[in-house]
Amino acid sequence: MKEFDTLLEDTKANRPTCSLFNPKPGGLTFVKNEKYIDELNRLKNVKNLMVLVPDSLNCNIDNSEIILYRVKDVDIVFTLYQNHVYKDFDPSEFDIIHETAVIHPSVVIGVDGIKVAMHNGTKILFKHTGNVVIEEGVNIFANAVIHRARLDSTIIKKGTIIGALTNVAHNVTIGQNCILTTNISIGGSAKIGNNCWVGMGAMVKNGVNICDNVVIGMATVVVKDINKPGFYAGNPAKFLKEFRPDQRGF
Repeated sequence: MKEFDTLLEDTKANRPTCSLFNPKPGGLTFVKNEKYIDELNRLKNVKNLMVLVPDSLNCNIDNSEIILYRVKDVDIVFTLYQNHVYKDFDPSEFDIIHETAVIHPSVVIGVDGIKVAMHNGTKILFKHTGNVVIEEGVNIFANAVIHRARLDSTIIKKGTIIGALTNVAHNVTIGQNCILTTNISIGGSAKIGNNCWVGMGAMVKNGVNICDNVVIGMATVVVKDINKPGFYAGNPAKFLKEFRPDQRGF
């Protein structure tokens, strides 16, 4: 692909990739649409950051340290660059698992999630180079799967319990002292707050944020942010009643 070949030549393939929310000096990141421009404008003290932007996007940045690099297809160019630069990279050595965590031998930690870029009808998987962080006192039961982050971290905070057959996708953050019962699917980049309880078979859509002190009933499908503590159930999830600290589940 010509755009990719040109980028390799211009960068000498020596820029580390990074996310827009955790930029690295001298790194390469991307912006796909206008909703991230404000985040780009907020960046301070990040030297020599190159940002891939769609050539159709009106993106003006008042920061001499940010280099805008325009391409037609940001997704495929960034994916090809990531896979080329990190083709021999083993990210598992950067995982952080606290010694007090109790993890069943069948648990799978650190596999890539599914991020696909399409190029001329071909599906190209994105190589994940982020890590997994499992804090103190976490307990993970049989056959759960914890995916590593694409570029940053998948985080399970202290005191949380992850039940059997639960899938935690890339870049997810699960707060302190949560209970995810069994056979639960948490989509990529979702965030679950502290002291939450998720019933068996529940599903949380990618990118959804759930605040502290929320109970999700079994088989519930969460497709929008939950910003108010309480009990939620249904498809899609609906608020049913106030949260009580002394009561979990339904």
